Order: sequence, then C-alpha cells, then structure tokens
Amino acid sequence: LGTLPLPGDHPERCQFLVAETLFGEMLALPRPPHAAVFYHVVIQDLCKTIQTFPKMMAKMVGQMFTQMARMDVEARERLADWMAHHLSCFDLAWTWRSWAHVAAQGADHPQRRFCKSVVRRLCRSCFHQRLAASLP
Repeated sequence: LGTLPLPGDHPERCQFLVAETLFGEMLALPRPPHAAVFYHVVIQDLCKTIQTFPKMMAKMVGQMFTQMARMDVEARERLADWMAHHLSCFDLAWTWRSWAHVAAQGADHPQRRFCKSVVRRLCRSCFHQRLAASLP
C-alpha cells in the first residue's frame, strides 16, 4: 500500500481515505473482516513508508477520540488494543498533552476509560519508567 502512486495534487486526501477505511474495517461490528494483527501491521507499515501518513492517522484517531462517547465499547477496546500496540512500536510518541483534560473527567467518562485501557495495555508491554516519562 505504501508504494501505490497517489495523485500528485492532493495525496493527503487519499491518505485520509486509506486511514478512514482501515480504522472503519478494524472497528467494524460484530467483527472485522481480517484479524486485528492485519490492521496493526498495515497501519504500522504505512506510517514507516509514507512520511505524511502518521499525521493523517493521528487526525483520524483524534476525531474518534472526540466522538468516544458515541463509540461502542467493543470498538473502543479494539481501538485501545491497536493504539497500545502502535505506540509501543513507535517509542510511545503521541501528543498526550492534547488529551490532558481527561484527567479531570469522571471515572466513567468514555474518553477517560479509553485512555485508561491504553495505558493499562502499555503497562504490559513497556517498562514502567519509560511509560511514566512519556505521559504528562
């Protein structure tokens, strides 16, 4: 996918469409068309191959984060699985400061539950000190 020729006038539109399609399929209910690892690897490879793809992917995740209250719990947990895996592959690089407001939310707020799920998964795959240093 990373080597497909994109239109020269607006390649970012195609990248956003690819990101939207991948996340849409990965979060499809009752189950996605492919195993979760397929989406994890494809998104990871696109981020490594296309320099501007991580920005499109982050926009997509940001949009889903703002609509977290409308997201099905199963889809939210799949997204948390993907995000924890993705972050562990990319040195825990994320703009956590833009999500700092979550700390003031109630324990049952969907955004807070999502962040908690991601951090819980990261605790299983990363050194605690490294994880703590990356969070605000």
